[in-house]
Amino acid sequence: MGRWGKMIAKDTGRFFRNSRKRNMSRAFAEAVKYAAKNPIRTLKEARVVSASDIYESLSKLKEQGIGVSVIHAVDDTLFPMEKVMEIAKEKGGMDTIGFYSVKGDHREISVHSEKYAALAVNALEDLTKRT
Repeated sequence: MGRWGKMIAKDTGRFFRNSRKRNMSRAFAEAVKYAAKNPIRTLKEARVVSASDIYESLSKLKEQGIGVSVIHAVDDTLFPMEKVMEIAKEKGGMDTIGFYSVKGDHREISVHSEKYAALAVNALEDLTKRT
């Protein structure tokens, strides 16, 4: 089972255990609707995202004077924290102003947005001060 399958399995388990079913149901329904209307495009987009080099993109944004902060979940199964840090080290760092690690998995912020709203606001305020 790949990283995507693990995330879906985890979300399914969380759905049946959790009181946040409405948020998860809405997100899942929207994803299914999009994929059903655009199956080929969805597969192409997934392939492009999985093969993309965010580090190169971050460097280009920095060159253009655009500040970026990253909020990354420590238990992310799609982009494991260890791998993110390993690649950042290999590339000589990450061209971001802020890097915030949070508890949870890849979709934590979308499932529990109320927990992370203040962090996102603080990250934006930090970007404004430093750019």
